[in-house]
Amino acid sequence: MATILVIDDDAFLRQLATGLLRRSGHVVVQAASAGEGQARLAESLPDLVLLDVELPDRSGLDLLDDLKAGLTCPVVLMSGNGSPSDRDAALARGAVDYIVKPFPPGDLAARVAAALPGAAE
Repeated sequence: MATILVIDDDAFLRQLATGLLRRSGHVVVQAASAGEGQARLAESLPDLVLLDVELPDRSGLDLLDDLKAGLTCPVVLMSGNGSPSDRDAALARGAVDYIVKPFPPGDLAARVAAALPGAAE
């Protein structure tokens, strides 16, 4: 299937997302910070990045700006803030989806599958 980079400082959520995505057949690479995520991206390019908005070392939105400048894969943002204005701002900055935490487990797998390149074909 696809390689997905999960960048989230919450170890429980990162492990939950990893387990769900692996059960869907994906290869998952994990990072606990923006810096670690950038290091993983330098090692290999994923098919999709699942990115938390609130990271300890940098805003996920700022990282999204950098990723969209040099990365062609889709980026799905995750946040505990579900306000429509935050969601709209994230989508305007280039995210392909915005998932509000906590999320039902089935939603994550379905929304990642829909965001992957070739999903609409």
